[in-house]
Amino acid sequence: MLPNISIHESHNASITLELNNEILEIIELERLFGIKNYSLHINPERDLKTIVNYIESKYKFTEYDTLLTTKNAINAFQIDKYFKYKNLKIIEHHYSHASGTFYQSPFETALIISYDGGGDDGYFNIYLADRSSGVRLIYTTYEINLGMYFYIGVYTPEVNSNPNNLGEYLDFMGLPGKLMAYSSLGTVQEDMIPEITNLYTYVNKPNEEWYVHHKRTFGNKLLGMTDSQYFRNLSATNQHVFEDLFFKYAEPHILEHKLPICLTGGCALNITLNTKIKNKYNLPVYIAPNPSDCGISSGMMLSHIKPKSPIDLRYMGANAYDEYMLPMYVKKYNGKTISEEDLAEILTMDDCVVGIFQGRSEHGPRALGNRSFISLATNLNIKDKINFEIKFREWFRPVAPLIRLQDLHRYFDWDVPCPTMNFSPTIRSEYKEMLRGILHLDDTARVQTITEEQNPFLYKVLTILEQKNKIPVLVNTSFNIQGQPLVSTYTDAFKLYETLPINGMYVDGFFFSKLSYTESSLL
Repeated sequence: MLPNISIHESHNASITLELNNEILEIIELERLFGIKNYSLHINPERDLKTIVNYIESKYKFTEYDTLLTTKNAINAFQIDKYFKYKNLKIIEHHYSHASGTFYQSPFETALIISYDGGGDDGYFNIYLADRSSGVRLIYTTYEINLGMYFYIGVYTPEVNSNPNNLGEYLDFMGLPGKLMAYSSLGTVQEDMIPEITNLYTYVNKPNEEWYVHHKRTFGNKLLGMTDSQYFRNLSATNQHVFEDLFFKYAEPHILEHKLPICLTGGCALNITLNTKIKNKYNLPVYIAPNPSDCGISSGMMLSHIKPKSPIDLRYMGANAYDEYMLPMYVKKYNGKTISEEDLAEILTMDDCVVGIFQGRSEHGPRALGNRSFISLATNLNIKDKINFEIKFREWFRPVAPLIRLQDLHRYFDWDVPCPTMNFSPTIRSEYKEMLRGILHLDDTARVQTITEEQNPFLYKVLTILEQKNKIPVLVNTSFNIQGQPLVSTYTDAFKLYETLPINGMYVDGFFFSKLSYTESSLL
């Protein structure tokens, strides 16, 4: 039997390989090429040849039964010339999002809401899904584009370090997450609502007209402004309008169908809204670990194979692209094999931060314990250390707590599993002071829960910490620095190990220590 391949070519480009109804690997091209939010337009001929060579070298695939992709990938980049296939299927943008999230969900039937900055089939689409009959579009609107959430961040000095430079489109991809965190610093201003509403509703215009309109009516007014509280309030109002418009268009369908809800598209990374959706409706809510465009190729593939039971793609990225290099680094840096108990003991040192590089990388934008920096959440200054000294990013950016699923309700006013960091529950008041290192400004946290099955290594580390009478909560943030993708090679991991003020690094069974001789005796 021949394999199948699906290719998403635009920003956050990715490729999914499948054989015999089994997903083999999801190649997020930003990690293969080391360019954040990578798009194939950067150097298509060179990079497509690299991709073909990678697949042929690793899997020996030279022919495919079906190539699944987009019209743009065929028309703009002629990717069909690089792959030999028997069948070609063109899959639409939001249908890919919807299929990808539904088939990863635990639901037999669901209402799917897919929304982002737009694709070849709209901005805001709603689907009904059933594992026996598939995914079916029931509603689309071109009246709003909630993907415009980022636009205010272009002009906000505390969010965009050079607001006078509009830069490239790929530069804007990190702005929504920053704005979501930043919005907690402000208060909603009624007089700002009409102008921000216009930002989301002035759509279906040619690109130049859209750009000229918003720059003339909004952007030019903001350029040169330095009043930080004004921008904080603007950001809070932006979040408010974003939420109100979502509920205006989605709620009639949610109330009509009363089905479990799947949220997808780049806007589904807005955990503040996700949490409000879960709290507002007495319905199950699921967001996949890859709702942004990085999940389009996997969504294409899932729409093709239509699995009858939930499929887990959390850790379906690649192993280290330079796997052969590990023995050299073990020798060079005196790597030692350690147990989970050893690592737990190391983490109890003051302000200790350890890099984790284990197994296959995450499929999605958030580190879920395989490409992470971790620390004890009780290190009260840990957020500042990570933001300023390790990640080189804005002071208001939060870090995420990592806990065992059975501890979720113990520390947070929340009882829904959060395996993919897509909700932000409020911490229980009795732990607020002890765990303020992982709290955002509004006393919430983008919590990740794990079970022993999902991540046995870190689950055991947390269990041992509890046995040592420590609070079993870890800080978890992505193993990268601002503006770079998750580390995907041992070489890149060791570059950060050498230059960043971390205490050590756990790499596929080996620990590399920067600790003093006395501390290293623990090993």
